[in-house]
Amino acid sequence: MGGKAIVRAVVSPMLPEFEVALWHSRKRMLRRLGSRGLSPKLLEWPCAQVTVCGNAYHVLDESPKGAPEHERLALLAHEAVHVALWHLRSIGEERYGDEELAYTVQAACAALFEAHIAHEAGNDMEGVRQ
Repeated sequence: MGGKAIVRAVVSPMLPEFEVALWHSRKRMLRRLGSRGLSPKLLEWPCAQVTVCGNAYHVLDESPKGAPEHERLALLAHEAVHVALWHLRSIGEERYGDEELAYTVQAACAALFEAHIAHEAGNDMEGVRQ
């Protein structure tokens, strides 16, 4: 099995799409991205974090195995907010509205949840474009 797909997140026709990748293995993430000449900046301690590497937002989820599903999804939603805020800033949206933020968070959540569900079903495609 590989890892996760980089999933394109479509926000709305008004905002540009972005790419999100979900990883469950720090070692695999570093190896796979390193083979592409990318070196993500990661913190040592959090159980989940976002880094921008290449042209995608990479979410590393190292939450404990066996954690309740609602807690894992809530953690991914938390990381989706970080993705959305970084994305809005990266496109020059410093004074975004509530709806812009909500749609961007929704798109990031959808991409992360899709990747998480595929991972849980054993359809891990980490680091491979769909």
